[in-house]
Amino acid sequence: MSRRSVDANVLLRLVRGDIPDQQDQAKRLLGAPEASFHVSAATWVEVAYVLGEFYEVPRKDIATTLTLLTAIPSLSAHANLIEATVGPWIRHPKLSFTDCLVAAEAAMVDAQPLFTFDKKLARQHPDAAAVP
Repeated sequence: MSRRSVDANVLLRLVRGDIPDQQDQAKRLLGAPEASFHVSAATWVEVAYVLGEFYEVPRKDIATTLTLLTAIPSLSAHANLIEATVGPWIRHPKLSFTDCLVAAEAAMVDAQPLFTFDKKLARQHPDAAAVP
């Protein structure tokens, strides 16, 4: 079976369980034999955003949820990227998940510092720097 993709609403229904029929469908989809799904970086951003802004889940719990999702065998989930993102995101509550993910990705591909005009990001993230 070829690899396919899932978007944020599948992952959100899986972890929230607020629409039981959709949670069951997500479980069947992701748990199918030989299932293989790509999860884009943008999907992780959306999941973190919706959990925090809509459901008001604390950052630490969001980080745990994202880490648990990356462990699902059928998901090709950028586990290293998520792991590198959540640490700075938890330590620096004024930074967005998106900013932390972009900085983590820059470090992972050995393309740092990440130059930015965002003063908070440049001050608080070790892999970011202000544009000179």
